[in-house]
Amino acid sequence: MIEVKRKSRGWSVFLFALFILLCYYPYEFYSIYFYWFLPDNFLNSQALFFALVFILVVFSNRKKVLPLKMLGIFMVQFIGFALYNSHHDLNINSYLASFMVMALPVLLIVWIDSTIGILEFYKKYNKWIMWMAILGVFTWVLVTFFHYSPLFSLPDRADGRNINNYLFTFNKIDLSDASNAFCYAGFFDERGAMGYWGMFALIFNKLFIHNKKLEYILMVCLLFTFSMGYYVQLLIYVALFYFTQQKSLNKFLMILSLVSIVFVADMTKGGDYNYIYDNSIGRIVESFESSTKEKTIAISSRSTLTENALEEFQRHPWRGTDKTTDLALYTDNIYEPLVLYGIIGTPFVLFPFIWLLFHGLWHNRALFKCMIVILCGFFHRPFHQSLLYGFVLYSMIYIILTYKYQIKNETSKS
Repeated sequence: MIEVKRKSRGWSVFLFALFILLCYYPYEFYSIYFYWFLPDNFLNSQALFFALVFILVVFSNRKKVLPLKMLGIFMVQFIGFALYNSHHDLNINSYLASFMVMALPVLLIVWIDSTIGILEFYKKYNKWIMWMAILGVFTWVLVTFFHYSPLFSLPDRADGRNINNYLFTFNKIDLSDASNAFCYAGFFDERGAMGYWGMFALIFNKLFIHNKKLEYILMVCLLFTFSMGYYVQLLIYVALFYFTQQKSLNKFLMILSLVSIVFVADMTKGGDYNYIYDNSIGRIVESFESSTKEKTIAISSRSTLTENALEEFQRHPWRGTDKTTDLALYTDNIYEPLVLYGIIGTPFVLFPFIWLLFHGLWHNRALFKCMIVILCGFFHRPFHQSLLYGFVLYSMIYIILTYKYQIKNETSKS
């Protein structure tokens, strides 16, 4: 009976925490919750969740103390956002919103660890990502080969497109246009996000959980997002973790799987399923051709954003852009943090990541490798102020500082 209650409590805590994460970008539920059900005022919505989690932390039975180093990292990052807000002459509401987006993940981590344990949460969360990927591939097969239609569609008040739901995945692509192709995104806002945050699940698994079955399933299923960003990160992940170990069979099977999928994608060129080629290998070819002709950084559709961001950064290098509107012109590329926060503010804003990078460099090779993989992901999906970013990065810091022996240290390995 006690065991049943413990498991029931564990799932209740997990589902409540997951619900909060789902309500924020980059989950697609963000558009639905914040634009349809929660108050239109973003600050009020922030305050609602912040107050709920704060009360849960205060009244939790097992109190957890935030490590002082983590508190210091939080304060350094908050200074960065404060500098950004002061540069743009934003009002007190902007400061409060920034503070709550940063503080809510920290409170959530403390509450989770005081109830079911942060590692137990991530075991469940990684399985959530895994099943999202498996069912995403299943949906891709249904839509691609059996023309499965969405269950419902809702207008996205953020960008005007329709949010199409296929039960196990969302998609904003208009499939009535024959030139468009279905790519699963899970419950994220787009396929690149599914691949990117799926890679974070792989990293948490590699560092703290060590579930080989989950690792292999995620690596393969996320290939069907046809996200170039994920392909690049996966290539580096495999190179760092599989080509430095003396496991020839694993190396062979991994290389064989990747080559087979690339070969199948290439075979679709010019056929009925040409869009598979266009959304995978074709994007690499397009990037190289564009770079050769225009001599610019051209990563598929993000080339224009990259050029815009680089030009704006060169105009305002130290403190970032002075614009407060049309910031979407500079997003989703490696220069985004520099455009928004400048050379002065970017190290403050990225401080949790920078701390993890150097902590790995000095103390743990496995952690350092994982940070390199994340850094490569910044080219596709750079760091910005969001609940999920704060939650995963501060979770890593919290686990490292609180559970010092959970990471399998590779400093002694070549």
